[in-house]
Amino acid sequence: MTDLRQPLGSTLERIFEEDGYSTSPDDRALMGTNKRYGDAIDQRSELRQLERAMREERPSTLTQYELELDDNPVTTTRKPVRVRVWVRYPAVVSKIEARAIAWTPRAVKVEWDTPGGQVHTAWVWASAVDRL
Repeated sequence: MTDLRQPLGSTLERIFEEDGYSTSPDDRALMGTNKRYGDAIDQRSELRQLERAMREERPSTLTQYELELDDNPVTTTRKPVRVRVWVRYPAVVSKIEARAIAWTPRAVKVEWDTPGGQVHTAWVWASAVDRL
């Protein structure tokens, strides 16, 4: 029988603990999370952040100092190569499909279309690029 002099909150905590549920603040923070569709919700959120970054920001690119173009000749192509590449915006990092349009032994210049119809370009390290 429940002691009526005891606060309701502590009574509920005792009942939950007896049933094997945790009442710690960290575990209670998990209430309301969508376990079934959580990954899909996270992916949609990341996609919205990337689309906003593509509309409002310019991608990060390697500097001339990093490219060392005096020591690394640039190869250009008339037919861009389809690639998957890690790109950086000030607020977002994402792996996207793009086109390789130039490269050196250490870096690749890629371009991609944004949802707003713009074409963004950036030089990235060659290790950030996978050919499709």
